[in-house]
Amino acid sequence: MASAFSKWCRDKWAGEAPGKMDRGFVSDFTRFIDRFVEEHPEVAEEQRRGRLIYWDKKVDRAALAKAGEDSVPDDGYGFYASAFDHRAKH
Repeated sequence: MASAFSKWCRDKWAGEAPGKMDRGFVSDFTRFIDRFVEEHPEVAEEQRRGRLIYWDKKVDRAALAKAGEDSVPDDGYGFYASAFDHRAKH
């Protein structure tokens, strides 16, 4: 037995494909962000500067290779278990 709500939904969207989205919907949050960016254009410049600080950097390949060569292999455990090994090593 169909509920009144399911009957209303079936009647309301009878001619549309199931799962069709309303592409005209804009959330309150999206409207807020769009309005904020319009009123504060300096935000885009701050974002660009932030990206330059953390992401768009030139990599010194020689220094990166040297750092890889100078690294010490770990024991795979992560807590340096070998430093706390109680077995006598002779």
